[in-house]
Amino acid sequence: MNPIIHFSIKVNALDCYLYGGYLFIVLNDGRVVNVSYHQIINCLKAQYPEYANLIELVFLHNEYSKSEAARILFGVEEIKETFRHVWQKASKEIVFELNFSDIEENCNTIDVCQSIPLDLRAYGGRLFLGCQNGLFESKLNMDGSYQINPSLFSKCFDGKVIGLNARNSTVVVSADWDGLLKGEVLDFDTNFRIDEGKSYAKRSLRTGWMTSDVVNYNNASNFDYIYNECVDRVKNDNKNFYTTTKIREKKVISQFAKAVYGMEDLFSRTKIDKSDIMYSFNSSDKSFFVMNDGSIVNAKIKEGKIDEPFYISQRVKPFGEQKKFAGKPLSSCFVYKGCVLEYFDGVVLIQNHEMINLCDRPVNSVRSYLNSNNYRDIVSIVDDDSISLNAIFNIDDIKSQPAFPKITVRHDNSSKGVVYGDQNEELPF
Repeated sequence: MNPIIHFSIKVNALDCYLYGGYLFIVLNDGRVVNVSYHQIINCLKAQYPEYANLIELVFLHNEYSKSEAARILFGVEEIKETFRHVWQKASKEIVFELNFSDIEENCNTIDVCQSIPLDLRAYGGRLFLGCQNGLFESKLNMDGSYQINPSLFSKCFDGKVIGLNARNSTVVVSADWDGLLKGEVLDFDTNFRIDEGKSYAKRSLRTGWMTSDVVNYNNASNFDYIYNECVDRVKNDNKNFYTTTKIREKKVISQFAKAVYGMEDLFSRTKIDKSDIMYSFNSSDKSFFVMNDGSIVNAKIKEGKIDEPFYISQRVKPFGEQKKFAGKPLSSCFVYKGCVLEYFDGVVLIQNHEMINLCDRPVNSVRSYLNSNNYRDIVSIVDDDSISLNAIFNIDDIKSQPAFPKITVRHDNSSKGVVYGDQNEELPF
């Protein structure tokens, strides 16, 4: 695992969120502000001009690691090792803290929060704020050049909201004992509304998406699997909305909670002992379990045959082990081939079976942005006096291929002509 490249903003804040080229910050005084993320990165580039291109790459353009060009480029071993060397050197030399006072005049105040903020989420051209006394929405009014003009917050739900999650044009709301609620985001203009009179669980503390289905957690380890029926999004339906807001999911949920499976159904075939689970969380295709001994295991949730429930696979794999911090995790989020766990006294990154401490003190918020093209390798951490932005890109995660693969060319008498390897394809020249 590569060392982390990070920098911080000295500010008294409760939460932050990266979205659409902006950093949204909930300040201790209740103000919710946005500032250009590019402007912040430019401050870092000006401080370390020798690393300007690397900084832009790892903090602004994480999409490069998914490209075919990157796979070919890093297939050249000399290039790969040079990049690794520069990264390691930069991780040691970049020690930067930006004072919020230096950028405050460029911040736009969206509104002032009148209650205790508990969660923050940007999705579909909107900023959602979950608070002690309700759910609030600010329309960002994005244009084609990604400039924003956020509206004041308007209340969408009158009740405690402790968790927010969004995917497939649906926002799910964890409202504690008011249960699991949801609403839709389908265009720029419609005000967001919770489906009235519908709660899909007795209690909801947090949620996780498993592709288009939802996992609802009613305590640290217990959860229900909520199966949703989806339809393909019409290709040109609201094309400008989906393009501008960068909603990439190709399906929308047509029937939420078509079926719900509880712990008895899910654990009917696995050897995992439910009583030995300290904390559960999930990725898009697997459930993860932190056991009482500190070990972390994972298993897939599989769909049963017709009229049979979903269940956790018998095949359980070790994922990692964490013994630095005591007690159960407070929160979790995912990064590529890994996860970030928040504990009472610190934050740890586990990736490719290796562990790195990201923070050794209590924090207010930990976020990753795996569903974002540009920020998929960024982890943001907010504590009482700073926001830390961590680039965790691992060059070994790129599925590189040789730039000049050795191809055995043979002649074939078929109509395809000359083919290479074992593939029945024409040569690409």
